Amino acid sequence: MILKVVQVHKFHQKNQGRYLKIFNLYYLMSIDNYLISDILGFIGIFFLSIRFFPPIIYEIMYIKKEYNSINAYFIVIEMASAFTMMMAAIFIWALPFIFANLFSLIFCIVLVIIHYIIKPFCVSKSDKK
Repeated sequence: MILKVVQVHKFHQKNQGRYLKIFNLYYLMSIDNYLISDILGFIGIFFLSIRFFPPIIYEIMYIKKEYNSINAYFIVIEMASAFTMMMAAIFIWALPFIFANLFSLIFCIVLVIIHYIIKPFCVSKSDKK
């Protein structure tokens, strides 16, 4: 029993440098993974942000016409999901996800302001009939 413990101890002493190299390699790979994760996250922010451009532009272009292309339930669910996901991202300090959900929340608020606050004042009385 004692011989086995001594052999294991000598094995670990002999291979300590190799384990340290493997650990450093793993550490360097994890840094690269975090960098790649952040880059992909910021690319995702771009695509999540531009998905709101068509409805915002459509709302501004046809501000004097009455239509209901934006569902209120969609806006409420989108805002609730963006807010809760942003809070979860803040807890783990995932910067790309914080920005993505923050921009999503801002664009939802812009859509609500244009569609439900500004647009009713711009629609003419003849369009409502």
